[in-house]
Amino acid sequence: MQSIIKIKKISDLNKKKIFNIIDKNGYAIISGLFGKNEIKNALKNFKKNFKFKLDKASTDGSPEEIKKNFQKLCVGSASNNTEKIYRLHRIIYNPPWDANKYKLKKIFEKFGKIRNFFLEFNENFCINNVEKNLWPANRILQYPSGGGHMSCHTDYILKNVSEKNNINKFYQLILLLTEKKKHYKTGGAYIVHNKKKILLEDFAKQGDLLIYKSTIKHGVEEIDSNLKLDLKKPSGRIILMNSLYQDFSQKKNKSKFYKIQKWKK
Repeated sequence: MQSIIKIKKISDLNKKKIFNIIDKNGYAIISGLFGKNEIKNALKNFKKNFKFKLDKASTDGSPEEIKKNFQKLCVGSASNNTEKIYRLHRIIYNPPWDANKYKLKKIFEKFGKIRNFFLEFNENFCINNVEKNLWPANRILQYPSGGGHMSCHTDYILKNVSEKNNINKFYQLILLLTEKKKHYKTGGAYIVHNKKKILLEDFAKQGDLLIYKSTIKHGVEEIDSNLKLDLKKPSGRIILMNSLYQDFSQKKNKSKFYKIQKWKK
């Protein structure tokens, strides 16, 4: 069964078919929902407005801070939660209610509607607002050339949040702003399915949507590890994500998965 599905409208998505593909192959790639120029302009706008001097430390980013435009450089396994995942990448939170500094608002809105389709929510659920203690964690991730990576893991925190909020589908959605062989040469996202490592971006194009179960083992192989690392440039692999996060900025929602004592007031 082929993993690549080509469609042009959200209304053309066939949930049963896509889930069957994921069950069989471990992943699906949806191509055609975002226009080529739309994605090329998105990448161009991001790179134009990127500023490395905004980087905060790996353990920075309280629940209040990440609900604003917030950027941090994640190195090693240090983080604000208990997951032991080794990484080298940037996370740039860009929520819909803050300044549209990277000109990505419209893409995130469409992306959010696709997310809601798979999670079986109303089309406009959590697109621009907090609803039912959930908020749209729109973010850009950059894995720099010179060794950007993420070690193999499963997203048990996302699964926990999903179960707590009666979300029955634990799927990870990734929108590719870059393309392997075009913007970087080696590495990229992978999953482990039936004891076999599958490099997903060997089959994907710029603007494609990757989908896989967040409970499957996955990671990111080192991006262009043969090159010298330059953290001042927005090089390498760049993706968008838009998971629904629990609103941990509210005291009643604090989670055991986060190191509450490190949050700054």
